[in-house]
Amino acid sequence: MEIKRQYKSVDDIPFRNGLYWISLKPSLSTTGKPQNKPFKTPTAALKWYREQIRIAIGLEEENFEALKKKLKKSGITFKELLDTAVKNRENSLTLGEYRIPNEKNIRHRSRSRHSDAVIKVGEDIIKLLGEDKLIANVTEQDIQEFLDNPNWNKVSKNTKLRQLKSFFKFAVKKKYFGKNGLPWKDLEWEDEDKDIEFVSLECAENLFFYLLTEIDIKDPMRVCLTLNFFCGLGEDEVRRGKFKDIYIPEVGSPTLTVNGQKTDHRKRKIVLPQNVVEMLEPYRDKFSDINGEGSDEWFFPPAPLAEEQEDNPTLRSRWNKARRKISKNPDLIIATEWPRWPNSLARHSTGTYYYNLDGYSLADTKEFMGHEEDSKVTKKRYASLRVNSDQAKAYYEIGKHAWLRNKLQGVTSERNETRMA
Repeated sequence: MEIKRQYKSVDDIPFRNGLYWISLKPSLSTTGKPQNKPFKTPTAALKWYREQIRIAIGLEEENFEALKKKLKKSGITFKELLDTAVKNRENSLTLGEYRIPNEKNIRHRSRSRHSDAVIKVGEDIIKLLGEDKLIANVTEQDIQEFLDNPNWNKVSKNTKLRQLKSFFKFAVKKKYFGKNGLPWKDLEWEDEDKDIEFVSLECAENLFFYLLTEIDIKDPMRVCLTLNFFCGLGEDEVRRGKFKDIYIPEVGSPTLTVNGQKTDHRKRKIVLPQNVVEMLEPYRDKFSDINGEGSDEWFFPPAPLAEEQEDNPTLRSRWNKARRKISKNPDLIIATEWPRWPNSLARHSTGTYYYNLDGYSLADTKEFMGHEEDSKVTKKRYASLRVNSDQAKAYYEIGKHAWLRNKLQGVTSERNETRMA
């Protein structure tokens, strides 16, 4: 049982009217009601409180073990399995450990989300098959009927099946029924080898020529999309970044410190590609100096606080609105190539082109994209046959001063020819 301890030391115990007081919530009280108990010394108070914690945990575990024995003996229904799974979840035993065995190196946040999804899919299948259905009697046809939802595409069905497997594997782990009783013998889930989404070279050139020539230099999307498309930063990472995270020394490699997910407190440092350095040159006075001091300004600043909370849009909604303004521009190729701009489009574009650069290894790409050293995702995802080394090189020329001059000269020549005609 996971218990939030209110009194961790004698300093936490309140002193009133010459006595030390302990307040117990109903969930910790043996009477089932709130308790307020006085003590002459803080040591005695803390000792009594810790004893109540031990009693509460013991009773909870005893009841839980009794429930499990009952279930194993009589056969378990879907509702009982779900209640047991929820109990495990509350006890901080994440159901994520019952994922497909070959999925390793999963972060705690991912496990936690998967556990919640497993419980949700359990609730969904109960609605279809009923609370009293014994899990040992579930057939492959039942599973197929559950997955036959017209609102789910193939990816969604694969995800639901994976979550269902975790739900049943939880039952196997708890020995509620044997492995041979699993109802998906011929329904093995397999990861689909689908092509990832990335922009074409022409689309990227068109987009960044527009950003560099038409968008105001103060518009945060100039910086954000540059880091998004060429440094592999996820959208959340861009929104958490500050200008002081960039350091460009007079001698040596320019770097960017990427702030990882808040829950993981993970950071990584990457070397900035030359085209990114040149595109971000107008903001150079905001970067960190040799002493690590720089501007605290966000790449994508939050909105000013509004008087009414409803009038203050969230960071994500403001980001989506700003991105949509660009992606829906009918003059841009991206509006027709990607009418629905996926959240991972920019990051996948980075990985695909970076992986195919001459002189860069798989290990280089893993480090640049923030993947683990033993991750198999990098090669599987970014080793695209649709991009060659020449295209990859051209992608990382985008935004350089020479590239922009050539583009501007081409536009000027085209306009002159039009006038003469």
